[in-house]
Amino acid sequence: IGIVLDEVVGNTNNLQKECLKLSRDNTERLVELINQVLELSELEMGTRILRRRRTDIAVLIGRAEEVLKKEVERYKVKLTVFRKGNDFRVNIDKERIERAILNLLRNAIISSPEGGEVFLRVEEKDGFIQVEIEDSGPGFTLKEQKALYEGWMAKWSKERRFRLNFTLGRKIIEAHEGKLWIESNPGKGSQFCFSLKKP
Repeated sequence: IGIVLDEVVGNTNNLQKECLKLSRDNTERLVELINQVLELSELEMGTRILRRRRTDIAVLIGRAEEVLKKEVERYKVKLTVFRKGNDFRVNIDKERIERAILNLLRNAIISSPEGGEVFLRVEEKDGFIQVEIEDSGPGFTLKEQKALYEGWMAKWSKERRFRLNFTLGRKIIEAHEGKLWIESNPGKGSQFCFSLKKP
C-alpha cells in the first residue's frame, strides 16, 4: 500500500489515495490488534519475559503524550498531565509499562465526549509510584466494572477494543506485581489507577 501511495508504480488520483490511506490505517489497526492479543496470551500463559530496568515513568508518560497527540486532536479532547514528586523511577519492562499507559489513556480519550478532558496524574505515594488516568466519559456501574475484570471476550455493551486495552494493561501491571483498580460512578467519569512499588 505504501509503495502505491508513494506513486512508485505510477500516479494515483485523490480518490484512490483516500481509499489507499483508509486501507493502510485499517491494516495498521488490525496488526496492532493481533499484536495485543498475542501479548495478552503470552502474559496469561506466563511465557512473556519481562526485561526490567530502572526506568523513569514520567519519561514514559511524556512519550505517551507525544504518541497520542493525533488521537487527542481527532477526538477533540484536552489531555493534562500532573506530576507530584521528584523520583518516579521503578524497575520495570519499559516497553510493557508504556503499552499499559497508552492503552489506558486511549480508553480515556475515546470515552470522553468532544470538548471533554482527560487527566493523568503521577505521584510518589508511600513507597509506590501511583498513576491515575481520569476521563470525562459516562462512567461505569458496579456491574460494568465487574464485567471488565472478566476479560476482553466477556459479553458486555462496551466495545471489545476498550476491554482488550484494559485487560492487557491490567495483566501488564499485575506481571510487575502491581495493582490496578477502577473508581467510577455513572455520569461522573472514571479513574483507572495503578501503582508500582519503588525499588
